[in-house]
Amino acid sequence: MVLWLSLISAQTGPPFSAETRSLIQNTPTVGSPLEGYLTIGEFLFRRRRYDRARQVFAYGLLYAPSDVRFLDWLARTELALGRVDMAREYAGAALSIQPGDPTAQDVLGQIRSLPGPPGPSPAATPHPGPEPGPTPSPASPASPSGSASPGHGSPAASPGPSPAPKAPPRELLAMLAPLVGASSPKEIEASWAPSGQLDSKLPGDQLVALGTLKAVEAAIRYYLINHPKAEMKTLDLKVLVEDKVLPKDLDLSGFPEMTLEGGSKVSMAGFGTVERIEEATGAYRSGLDKATRYREKGLLTDCFATLKPMLAEHKGDRELLERFLRVQMDLAMDFEGAETARQLFLVRPSDPKNLFTLALLYYRSGRPDVSRKLANLLPRAYSATFYAPAALALAQLIDTGVSHAVMQKLLAEKEQLFKELGEPSPEPAPAPSASPAATPSPAGSPSPSK
Repeated sequence: MVLWLSLISAQTGPPFSAETRSLIQNTPTVGSPLEGYLTIGEFLFRRRRYDRARQVFAYGLLYAPSDVRFLDWLARTELALGRVDMAREYAGAALSIQPGDPTAQDVLGQIRSLPGPPGPSPAATPHPGPEPGPTPSPASPASPSGSASPGHGSPAASPGPSPAPKAPPRELLAMLAPLVGASSPKEIEASWAPSGQLDSKLPGDQLVALGTLKAVEAAIRYYLINHPKAEMKTLDLKVLVEDKVLPKDLDLSGFPEMTLEGGSKVSMAGFGTVERIEEATGAYRSGLDKATRYREKGLLTDCFATLKPMLAEHKGDRELLERFLRVQMDLAMDFEGAETARQLFLVRPSDPKNLFTLALLYYRSGRPDVSRKLANLLPRAYSATFYAPAALALAQLIDTGVSHAVMQKLLAEKEQLFKELGEPSPEPAPAPSASPAATPSPAGSPSPSK
């Protein structure tokens, strides 16, 4: 495949300044890629390399589906390319995550002001407008193990069950089943509703129940402190919410029934009390703690070796599958990671994150045809999800023949970027002086591919 930067001819605009060259050279696209993708994408946009900028922004969105900055830049870039429908799609997605987002509003305002039917015309080129702001978008809900580093691994899991959405129509499941290795559409449909519920046999779900019980018990204690003369004989979550010791938007409807055992001690049906769960999950929690320490120290192979036998012992455990998948992605084990992602989808098909991660890993492991089909099915399988724009971006990359390997190489080799843009060779570096040293590139967590 011809590298897409080789298609760029003479540069537009003046040569790079020393500051610009330094910025690009020191922009991390391996150690801490998201900021690097934004910097290089904006750089290409400023030089009117809109098609190339779109590819960089689309690639970045794959690793940060709810990051409004990528959605904003994609909206501006699509508008610059005259792709009004796509610009409207990305701007709308940004506003759904961050209502009032000024960049998205500006793009939609420009679209409304376009004369005649929308199309690829000079009138569609955007004026500068408000810059996509530096404020990150709301992060995905954190899992009990902590969310994945931005841009690496699968997005984090929800802390607890929620009512599962209705399964897609049978005809859509029939298209999905062979792509995810399901025996039949019925296999996916049968696990769709239960996948939003806790399983008392899985230690990962036991930890979710444990965290919930501890939170409710703490809320009861605070309530009794606030009302020393009150006596709670039965568990009344509504009272705790009204007293603001539990969050107003907390949804516990998907959890098994909880009962008050006395004082502030609470029990959950099928799981028991805090003490009961802690005793049952002692070895499991110890293994997770060990794996976490390895990961924090950057010892990914040791983390992998710790989680692998645990997963063999607790097959189908969603917590372990998610942690194992994040480590596989950080180690660039994309083929193996795709299999883990497939298993995770089959045990929890109601979560769109799992289908998107599977599509992403098929893309990363050189299977674009299957990845493209999954990306196309995702928005149809889930009525509302911020993974839909990321799936659209993934499909665009595949349709334009831009592979994961090509993107990684281009984003890492900055000198190739300068060469293809026609930038003259840099002046010899001045002799070291007593001035403060340049700020080193910030260290980050492992990249999507090593």
